[in-house]
Amino acid sequence: MLNIDDAVSPASGLRGSEMSRPAIQHLLDIIEGSSQALVVHRGGAPLFVNSAMAKLVGIGSREELLAEPSILPFLHPDDRAMVGTNVRDRLAGRSAPTDYEFRLLARDGGIIWVDCRASVIEWSGGPAVLAALFDINARKEALQAQTRSEALLARAFTATPEMMALQSMADGRYVKVNDAFCRMLGRAAEDLVGRTPREIGVWANDGFDEALRSELAAARTVRMAEATMRPADGGAVTVELSAEILELQGDALLLMVGRDVTLHRLQEEDLRRSKQEAELANRTKSEFLANMSHELRTPLNAILGFSQVMRDELLGPLGTPRYREYADDIHRSGALLLNIINDVLDLAKLEAGKVELREETFSLPGAIRESARLVRDRAREGDLTLDLPLSDGDPWIVGDERLIKQVVLNLLSNAVKFTPPGGRVSVRIEEGASGAIVIHVADTGIGMSEEDIPRALAPFGQIDSAFTRRHAGTGLGLPLAKSLVELHGGDLTIRSGPGEGTDIAVTIPTRRVRSAERGPSSPASGGVTSTEMI
Repeated sequence: MLNIDDAVSPASGLRGSEMSRPAIQHLLDIIEGSSQALVVHRGGAPLFVNSAMAKLVGIGSREELLAEPSILPFLHPDDRAMVGTNVRDRLAGRSAPTDYEFRLLARDGGIIWVDCRASVIEWSGGPAVLAALFDINARKEALQAQTRSEALLARAFTATPEMMALQSMADGRYVKVNDAFCRMLGRAAEDLVGRTPREIGVWANDGFDEALRSELAAARTVRMAEATMRPADGGAVTVELSAEILELQGDALLLMVGRDVTLHRLQEEDLRRSKQEAELANRTKSEFLANMSHELRTPLNAILGFSQVMRDELLGPLGTPRYREYADDIHRSGALLLNIINDVLDLAKLEAGKVELREETFSLPGAIRESARLVRDRAREGDLTLDLPLSDGDPWIVGDERLIKQVVLNLLSNAVKFTPPGGRVSVRIEEGASGAIVIHVADTGIGMSEEDIPRALAPFGQIDSAFTRRHAGTGLGLPLAKSLVELHGGDLTIRSGPGEGTDIAVTIPTRRVRSAERGPSSPASGGVTSTEMI
């Protein structure tokens, strides 16, 4: 606390004042209570300080600061010459800044930026400098941070490969453009800054700039817009751009960032066109094969029919035994070729969307048994057990019975083909989730790896192994079966492993299941055991 006795001491410079003691004390209380630091000096020892000054430089009390022999140690070395010159000029009556900034050094070594307001007063019979110091460290740090940020932004603005431009929202004139923007347009920066896009002819659509600024005024930001720029060489460049409004010193600026996507759009167009051409070619192929069904099957049926007549000598003996062998070869080859063509044509019809379901209610076990009869002889020839643990009649399902039989026949044919002698092939029916029906066709054959399953389900896919190479085929059995199951709204999945056999599950959806249902043309139950071993 600064008291009246200190104020009128010889060191204070106030002795002889005509002010009353209460007035002086009141003045001193104001000075001491001020938050700004005050110091009176002549460039050497401090003549007067308040507590705020002591606090500013990290000294415990004003008395301790007054005991310092000089104020110079509290000035930053880089600023001492400037402050000393201003003090000497001011004390000599010469012109000197009354408001300037410099750095102080706190007792702990910290740097304090201050704004100094200086004037000359009479003190103890001579002139002295009265300095009011304001701590501006926070302002300086904010300014330095802003300067660094602006420098980084300026560097990023210049160096980025993306084109960038700043425009006035008021009149659309370019304020700043980067090198990428200039290269895009084939123009120098001085030809762009200060002019509007319409004046330069930047956009293929002259109204694009006004529309962009109008949208920004409403939404404040635009993302992933596409436009066409017109470079100086008269070409066209497709750009993808984003924009937003920035406020700078009270002015609204449009910041636009864009990139050249011309090549990307051309590649997308080429890809789209290629996809359309491929789809057209695939549809043409599928439609051609589907339409060729009758033309291909008719001559094959004739070959098969006449070769069978010759083989069986229905019109009398051929005369030479080898002719009968040749007729048998012709018949077998024709039958194989017909099966292959049937598979190809069926798959082509499915791809062309020309297969329509002829739905009816039928016994699923009955359909499975009919399909199994067609592979019975091949199973016996291969020394295989064909196991059909099926119930009598149930379940009944709604679907295309011919196509479901074809699914089962394809799966059984594959199982018989790829199961070594002494193995087992079985078909069983289980109830799945939510009342669905699952048909399992399982075998103890060679199996396949997890990686091979997608290939087996692809049209014309073949699993390459010594065993499979001994068996001819097109690789259409599984893909065709899967497509027919999906046509019914079902699903086909495969569980297999090398040397562990294969289990193929065909799921018939719940909506197609009719448990314990008998249609008018349904066969009567009885006469078939629950488990058939062949």
